[in-house]
Amino acid sequence: MTVRAAQRQVVTERLAGHLLASGLSRTSVRQLAAAAGISDRMLLYYFRDKAEALGEAMGHVAAQLGGRLEAALPAGRRMPPERLLAEAARIATEPEVRPFMALWMEVIAAAARGEAPYAGIASEVTT
Repeated sequence: MTVRAAQRQVVTERLAGHLLASGLSRTSVRQLAAAAGISDRMLLYYFRDKAEALGEAMGHVAAQLGGRLEAALPAGRRMPPERLLAEAARIATEPEVRPFMALWMEVIAAAARGEAPYAGIASEVTT
């Protein structure tokens, strides 16, 4: 991994943490750069634009949530649908998972309103 790729990964992780803590309300390029501890020019060095930075951060958030879900509901573990729904509801309301769910609801709502770049981000995350 190159130095640039490693630093980009660090920035992505910081942006993901920022999104989980602040939601979408503080996502200007300057606010994202400040949250990552870099200048706005450096943010645009690591990412083509704000949409790519948000997309990468949301991908990281989705991977974190996916890991939590995999740990709670291991692949190959079969259960009746009503039990699966109950377990998914329990997981979704855990205090540690609430920020993920709140952020996801914000992204889906922004995508439904046609706000760029959230429709693309929602599509990528669900894929």
